[in-house]
Amino acid sequence: MARKERTSRIPAVKLEITKRREDKKMIKKVFKVCLGGLFLLAAVTISYDYSWPADPGVTGTEVLFGMHCTLTGPAAWIGLGARDGLTMAFDEINDTGGVHGRKLKFITEDDENSPAKGISAVRKLIEVSNVFLVICGSGSTPAMGVAPIMRDYKIPYFNPVAANQKIHEPFSRYVFNGAVPAADKIGLSMADLAVRVKGYKRIAILNETGEWPKSVVIGIMGFFKEKGIDPVGRQEFTVGDKDFSAQILALKRLNPDVVLYSGHYVEFAAVVRQAPELGFKTQWIADPASSNETVIKVAGEAAEGVISGWPPAEQFTNDPAYPMGEFIRRYKAKYPRSPEGRPNYIDIYLYADGYVIAEALKRAGRDLTREKFIIAVESIKDFVGGPKSGWQSGVPVGLPRSFGPTPAEHWGTKSMTFLQVKNGRYVSTGYRYGM
Repeated sequence: MARKERTSRIPAVKLEITKRREDKKMIKKVFKVCLGGLFLLAAVTISYDYSWPADPGVTGTEVLFGMHCTLTGPAAWIGLGARDGLTMAFDEINDTGGVHGRKLKFITEDDENSPAKGISAVRKLIEVSNVFLVICGSGSTPAMGVAPIMRDYKIPYFNPVAANQKIHEPFSRYVFNGAVPAADKIGLSMADLAVRVKGYKRIAILNETGEWPKSVVIGIMGFFKEKGIDPVGRQEFTVGDKDFSAQILALKRLNPDVVLYSGHYVEFAAVVRQAPELGFKTQWIADPASSNETVIKVAGEAAEGVISGWPPAEQFTNDPAYPMGEFIRRYKAKYPRSPEGRPNYIDIYLYADGYVIAEALKRAGRDLTREKFIIAVESIKDFVGGPKSGWQSGVPVGLPRSFGPTPAEHWGTKSMTFLQVKNGRYVSTGYRYGM
């Protein structure tokens, strides 16, 4: 009976042995699969770029910027200059490898020179296009609406163009001005030139009604108040106006020694041309937005003696010497069909600040974040993009930019030169105002 029981258990033992062998085979297969997975994971780990940040707009090969700019309407020349100047700088940088292996790219949204449209444009750039930071390619009118929401977003806002000092009020570490000095400081420099340097007594003011000119006038009036001076009168006009006879005749009755003008060069050219036609001759001292060869071409002999501020560079755009001559040569080669008056100071602003932005990206390192970008901008001192600063692709046309963590240091440009039309050309007056 016992023998029979042992015989009946033999098939069960064989079955168990067979099962164990199959289990071992399965374990080997699982081990091979797992081992292969580990090798694959290792390969992915080695090739994966851990420098990619969580911040939007940055990939392993690209940094995406957004720019709100005025591309339509009477002030479109500002946005078009901003677009073309920045394109020129970024293309040069990208053609030599970009920054830390990343190409620089930007997209634009038209703000139509409107604060409300500027806000809509920026919201789209941030919330839909997911840009790394926002660049201002417009004047102060749209920027005044945009700056507060940029403070709320806590995203860097780099501003080469709009100069109204209220853009920085209250102070925000996210808001920077590059090329253009503060508008009220520009007004101070114009008044200082007229009163202290030139000795004029009877001073009148003609300004456009936008945010930029109003800020310049604040600086002028601040200087007058400090010196106990009252202007003999003030006239205003609207951007896009063509006929200035009413303002000119009103100024003529005041008989000023000098008129301080704040507006843009398109209207200024018409003002200077129309003034002698109405029997009004005076000295004009204008803000930087009025410096353009169009003034000479439109006004002709009436432009002789006109003085204008000029913060973009040491040289004017008619100077063939390096570096301005080289910048103009490259610009004309890139934009052979550029309209009259281009490049203008906006083109130069954005070109020069394109290299400032690239320098900040370089200093921020491969592990790029918005926070590191802010710290990097604040570390920049006396910088002009070009071979001497390590940017072989650049032309050093801008004035030096210096930044820091304080409110005053978030304005990168702190001086301005003045030019005067002599023999049909803008030349230096030798006067430079430090801010």
